Amino acid sequence: MKRLLLFIVLACVSWSSFPHTPSQNQEDTLKNSYLNSEKSIPKNKDTLSEFINFKKSIAISTRNKDYKTLAKSFIGLAKWHEDHTILDSSIVYLQKAISVYKKQNMPKELADTYLLLATNYSGTAEYDEGSKVVFNALALYEEIDNQRGIAQCYTKISDLLYYSDSYTEGA
Repeated sequence: MKRLLLFIVLACVSWSSFPHTPSQNQEDTLKNSYLNSEKSIPKNKDTLSEFINFKKSIAISTRNKDYKTLAKSFIGLAKWHEDHTILDSSIVYLQKAISVYKKQNMPKELADTYLLLATNYSGTAEYDEGSKVVFNALALYEEIDNQRGIAQCYTKISDLLYYSDSYTEGA
């Protein structure tokens, strides 16, 4: 009799712990906790359509002689190549953006792009080439008195020296 009573009590306790309404099931709980969190649901990017859009933007900008958008499109395409192909193709598009910024006399944008190019050269272990473009950026930043850009250049120079095993010179 004691065993039967113990079994009934355990069954009642176990039964009361199960969810009784459909909104308390595990899936709803997970959805609600995810929607109420700070995270967003990641979206899958269509990388091919991104590539095509960059190419279209380059064609339209060239036709309309919108050089600022043209250079930004080259940089966007360079970043796309950096993420999806090899760095060499990214470097080519950064050099095209540099050419546009030089022709249009846009020193800050040109210096910013030089720093992007230096990062790519660093990724391909071409530290000498990276140093050249960082010093080009440094000269431009000093010319326009951009203190933040100057600081970024010195940081990049020390990084390049570190990666090329010149630790004391980098420090």
